[in-house]
Amino acid sequence: MPNTVRSLFTPAEPFAFVQHITRKACESLVQIATLNVQTAQSALSEQTQHWNKLLQVQRLEEFTALQASAVQPLTQQASHYGQELYQIANHLGQEWHQHSNNRLGDVQNHWAQAQNQISTVLKNMPVTAQVFSASMKNRLASANEAVSALQQVVTQAGDAAQANFLAAAQSSLPATA
Repeated sequence: MPNTVRSLFTPAEPFAFVQHITRKACESLVQIATLNVQTAQSALSEQTQHWNKLLQVQRLEEFTALQASAVQPLTQQASHYGQELYQIANHLGQEWHQHSNNRLGDVQNHWAQAQNQISTVLKNMPVTAQVFSASMKNRLASANEAVSALQQVVTQAGDAAQANFLAAAQSSLPATA
């Protein structure tokens, strides 16, 4: 019996969650670095073309028109960059949320199994141990309440973090008319 109870609280892969999230975070960093390099290359190419055109300008009207026409592609590029960055970060947030919910479900299953085993042990105790049995049931009820409260706090914190992230991402995107 002790091995069974111990196996409920010792996951087979204790760091699987951390490894998965770390791997996804590293993949996201690679995607962000790739996006930054592509954006920088594109911006340098466009600016080189723009400067070449500026060097060929002979009148002030052409110069102002060319400068005014350069603003639109820059805003589009910034908007595209923001959207790509948002998608990468949103995907990472969804992965974290999904994986943490799965892990929380595993913990709940382990907890329910442990409770069932403890209840079985308490039912099979001799009559003389009723005081101990009642005390254990009381402690189990308190532990259940603590686990439920912790689960609620974790879920609320995850939802709040995701909402804050989405709000920050939405506020950083330029408004499209």
